[in-house]
Amino acid sequence: MPYREGDVEGPAVALKVGLLTYHDDSSTSAYLRSAMEACGDLVVRLGLHWPDRGLPAVGVDVREVAHELDALVFVDSPGPFWPAGLDELSCPTAAYLIDTHRDLRLRLAYAPFFDHVFVAQSDDVAAVRAQGYLQADWLPLAADPAFKRDPRAERPVDVAFVGQAGLPGTLRHDVLRAVTSTFNTNDVRRRYSPAEMSDLYGQAKIVLNASIGGDVNMRVFEATVAGALLVTDRVANGLDELFTEGEHYVGYDSPSEAVEAISRSLDGDADRVRIGTEGQQQVLAYHTYVHRWRAIRSRLTAPEQPRRALASASPAVRRRAYAHVCALIGRPDLVWRSTRPWLPRRDSPMNLGSTAVAAGRKANQVVPFSPRAIRARARLRTRR
Repeated sequence: MPYREGDVEGPAVALKVGLLTYHDDSSTSAYLRSAMEACGDLVVRLGLHWPDRGLPAVGVDVREVAHELDALVFVDSPGPFWPAGLDELSCPTAAYLIDTHRDLRLRLAYAPFFDHVFVAQSDDVAAVRAQGYLQADWLPLAADPAFKRDPRAERPVDVAFVGQAGLPGTLRHDVLRAVTSTFNTNDVRRRYSPAEMSDLYGQAKIVLNASIGGDVNMRVFEATVAGALLVTDRVANGLDELFTEGEHYVGYDSPSEAVEAISRSLDGDADRVRIGTEGQQQVLAYHTYVHRWRAIRSRLTAPEQPRRALASASPAVRRRAYAHVCALIGRPDLVWRSTRPWLPRRDSPMNLGSTAVAAGRKANQVVPFSPRAIRARARLRTRR
C-alpha cells in the first residue's frame, strides 16, 4: 500500500529543501513544490529553464547550495544534464521516479545517488529493489486540490480527454477513435495548459483515460478530483489498491466496452454523479500532493537515515555512476569531460562503452531509429 494521511505527521519545523528537476511548469515537480510550500517548507529550486535561476545546461553543481539545505529532492524529469555533488551531500536526499514504465534503465541509473527512492508505478518497485535499492517505496502520483469542482454542477461536455492521441494499433488510439466518433468531446488533438485542462475537466461529465504502458497516470487523479466520472482501462499497477471500480471509477478492457460504459453512464446521471463524488472524496482524503510530500518528508526527517549507494563507494565507482547517467541522457561530451572534478575522468574501458551508448542515444534523438523514438517522433508530428 502507498502512504496515507494517517501514516505521517504534519511538519513541526520548516525545512529548507532543494528541489532538483529539469522542468518546473505543469510537471509533477511544480505540484510537489506547491505542496511543500503549503506545508510551510522553503523550496530552493535547482535545475534549468527558470528565469530567476539561469543555471547552464552543463555545470549544475548542487554543492554550491548544499550548506543551505536540510534535504534535497529530485523529481524525475529527464533533461540534458546531471548535477555535480549528489554523491557528496551530507543532507538526506530522495528521488521520486515517475516514468519507470518508459525507461527503467535510466531510473535505475539515478537511484544510487539518493538515500530514499520513491517509485510512482507500483509494478516497478520490485525491479528497483531487485537492483539492491531496498529503500525503494511505492508513492503514486496525485492531484492538486485546485482542480476540485462540484460534481453536481452543470457539465456541458459529455467526454473530455487531454493528452497524446497514441499511434494506430495502440489501445489509446483505438479507444479515442471509437469515443470521439460517438460522443460530444473536446478537441483531443490540441494542447491544453494546466488551467485550461482544469476548466475542461470541470465542465466534463466524463473524463476518459487510456494508459500508455499500463501506468496509473496523473489523469486518473486529476479527472477524479475535478468531480468528473473517470472511465479508464483496467490497469494493474496498484489501481485497485487506490480506488474501487464501481465506487470511484468505471473500467473497460476494449474500445467497445469503453463506448458501452460511457453510454451507460451518460444515461444514468445519478450513478455518474455518485461515482464522481465518491472518487473526488477519495482523492482529497488520500491522494493529493500534500499527502505525497508528507510521505517523502517523513522519511527525510526520520532519526535513522539509510545512506545512498555511492556514499561509501570508491572514486572510480562514482565516476562510473556519473558516466552511466551521462550516457543514458545522451551526453557523450560529459562522459569524456575531465576538466571538472565532478565529471567522469578518463577511465578508458568504462568511457568507451558509455560514450557509445551516449552517442547512440543522441543520434536517436536527431534521427529516430529505435521503435520507441520513431513512435515519439510520430506523436510529435501528429500533435503539430
